[in-house]
Amino acid sequence: MKQLTTIVASVCLSVSLAACSSTTSEVQTQTSTESTTRPTVGVMLPAVESTTTTGTITLNQIMADPDWLGRAPSSMGWSIDGSALVYDRKREGSVIRDSYTALISNPSQSSIIPLSDVHEYRFDEKVIRDDGVIAYSFEDSIYIRFVNGDTVLLNKGGQTLNTLTFMTDGRLMAYASDHVVAIDLESGQREEIFRWAFADKPQAVKPPKDLIAEEQISLIEYIQTQRNNRLARADAESQLAAQNDSVARDTFYFDKGHRIAGMRVSPAGNYAVVATTKSAPSRDDSDIMPHYIQEDGRIASKSVRRRVADAEPVNHDLWLLNLETGQKQALSFVSLPGYNDDVLADVKRENAQANGEEYTINRLPRDITLLSSWYWTEPSIRWHKSGKHVAVMLEAWDNKDRWIATVDLENATLNTQHRLHDDAWVNYRFNAFG
Repeated sequence: MKQLTTIVASVCLSVSLAACSSTTSEVQTQTSTESTTRPTVGVMLPAVESTTTTGTITLNQIMADPDWLGRAPSSMGWSIDGSALVYDRKREGSVIRDSYTALISNPSQSSIIPLSDVHEYRFDEKVIRDDGVIAYSFEDSIYIRFVNGDTVLLNKGGQTLNTLTFMTDGRLMAYASDHVVAIDLESGQREEIFRWAFADKPQAVKPPKDLIAEEQISLIEYIQTQRNNRLARADAESQLAAQNDSVARDTFYFDKGHRIAGMRVSPAGNYAVVATTKSAPSRDDSDIMPHYIQEDGRIASKSVRRRVADAEPVNHDLWLLNLETGQKQALSFVSLPGYNDDVLADVKRENAQANGEEYTINRLPRDITLLSSWYWTEPSIRWHKSGKHVAVMLEAWDNKDRWIATVDLENATLNTQHRLHDDAWVNYRFNAFG
């Protein structure tokens, strides 16, 4: 272990090919992400006088391109199989960055990675199966690297697949924009295990919307026949789906005015926990700022984020879906301690007393969402690798509470495991499921 630590330290020092550099150690987990850069057109920058005859750094040099400070390595990490160090370095006089690699066994010898081979070293997302098989994505493709070192292209182009996860049966699970698929690595066979839509669920026949429609149906035999025929076809399709594996699982439907706020499918492929929220814009058309430097010499209006004072409360609806039976159940927040606390009661009471009034405590449920912050990059829904247990990390919209709760899959309820409360503002750093 000490020898490995020495090697890693020497690698980080040897790749500092510029005057100034910094090193950052990274902990690799089974699921990791790494940023990559698409090739773009380089711009050659003019040379700028660096110093005066006296050796003093001039203002022109201070404001010049930072190349003169040194082109330190960046985006440092490990290769796909962890056998080599990979990093980026800015080209001299250009905005383009090249990727370099150096073997751990010979860290002093680094070489640029040809663009045709970048996918052999860089990845956007990576997961490792228990037997050592690696699945990773790069740009528009997904690759599989087997334990013998062979790399196979699994998917290229089409609808983007992400959030790679290995299932309990060894298949690779991947998320698309409106469905989740499971892929057999040996045969390449795909199965859609979960699909969702924000729309009204189709009905073979709809109940009459008023008295006129009711009379129309009851009096006209042709309409009755057509309704019965649609019911018969729907029943036949249901029986086929129940008795024949060729039919994909039913789609889960949600309020058409909502959108996905978070989702994770069990590694066993039998359950999913989904959070939805009202589909509303995050900013108004009036949230703009002038941008004065434009190619056409005009002033442009740039869209910017909403002002904090204009922010509207956000609430998530949490659902437990049984992917095998098609059952959808709401997970209530009522079991969370403090879910309906009036967290500003003292302030409101003080203000009321100042006006000679009495204040009555508000016990309405608070707005609660999945935890999301600049310091929290992990999914707020976490399944155990066995697929039998799942936990969620929640926060109050007023920022005064954070809960960690497990989901009772049998009874569709939340069991609180930990509550973090602060009368001012909870700390978003250092949160973890454990």
